[in-house]
Amino acid sequence: MSQGLPNAKINLLNGQLGRSETDTGEYLLVLTGVAVASKIGLNEPKRVTRLAEAEALGLDAQYDTDNSLKVYYDVAGFYSVADEGTPLWIMLIADATTMSDALNKDNDIVQKAITEADGVISLMGINRVPDGAYSPTITEGIDPDVISAVKNAHELTVATQAYKTPLRVLIGGRGFDGSVTDLYDFSQDAYNGAGVVLASDEASGYPSVGFTLGWAAQGSLQEAISKVKRGQLPIEQGYFTDGTKVKVNKSEEGAQTEQDVIYNKRYIALRRFQNRDGYYFSGFLAATAASDDYSELQRGRIIDYALRIAYNTMIEEIDDDIDIDESGFPAPAEMKSIEGAVSEALGDALIKTGYASGVIVEINPNQNLLATDSITLDRLAIRPKGYPKYLEANLGFDNPLNT
Repeated sequence: MSQGLPNAKINLLNGQLGRSETDTGEYLLVLTGVAVASKIGLNEPKRVTRLAEAEALGLDAQYDTDNSLKVYYDVAGFYSVADEGTPLWIMLIADATTMSDALNKDNDIVQKAITEADGVISLMGINRVPDGAYSPTITEGIDPDVISAVKNAHELTVATQAYKTPLRVLIGGRGFDGSVTDLYDFSQDAYNGAGVVLASDEASGYPSVGFTLGWAAQGSLQEAISKVKRGQLPIEQGYFTDGTKVKVNKSEEGAQTEQDVIYNKRYIALRRFQNRDGYYFSGFLAATAASDDYSELQRGRIIDYALRIAYNTMIEEIDDDIDIDESGFPAPAEMKSIEGAVSEALGDALIKTGYASGVIVEINPNQNLLATDSITLDRLAIRPKGYPKYLEANLGFDNPLNT
């Protein structure tokens, strides 16, 4: 039976790390806004590479003031940390459009931006300023639109993997009521395509999605946004999205603070350290269990990048003419050539750049190509970087004579 148009297929594996609990792409911000005549309409993606280009679209500080919006705030937040020249797509949605609806893979909203950008978007953020009539009933510590948006975002990311144009999603954690006990626990879910931003740099608690997206864009692909060696964040104050100021996390041995609980419930927040100035991200967490291979968004971004590289390499082999030896199998040299091409491409993209620790490509040479028209690469494996989160040391005095 015909399988349709010749193509290459890659299946993403999970559960491979044994955890107990082209370039790297362009970026997208989806924000509540109003159209600017002849410049940008609702649900119309526009690409900019610097803040001045967004201002030329009419999306300046006065635009936010006149319309009681946060479009300029988020775009300026992105470019406050991402270099000028970093490609950012901007899409404005109506104030009645929920984040969940915008992210629905069957709606022509975020999906439209992905399509019009030709699949180059690898990481996006979405934030909302709803109309005055919007009055959600909060029973799980946060706007229920956030919870449903995470589910839809993950389904969207699964769909984009099938298109070979994968992305990850940052969602503004609006409507947090300050109840950490009631706060929805994303560790019970398996939505590794999305993360919820509970960080803000202003007392209003508006989620700093644009800033978070920019910090991720400016860092190296394999880096967690919480990497302390990158230095403190360039913000004056740090808050949770209920407007509570972030303080140094102090806990007794074995006890968990509210900040610990927020982290364990898989939210991206800000933190402070003892004896160190400034604010840092608490982690680059996806809305899934810690045991998920892609429980941190930087790992998801690495596997997404590997998918793009492997796919682009594999399609080079489609309908190539391959010698068949006297046993009926493809000639070993032909199979080694395919294996080597994929291995080299992944090595150049991931190892030489420092994005990953190693690459394994394995192919069984004994495949019945004449009968199936198919060749399977038995194993594509990326050995990721490790991320030490807990360090311990024993401190005391030393007397060289007491040995």
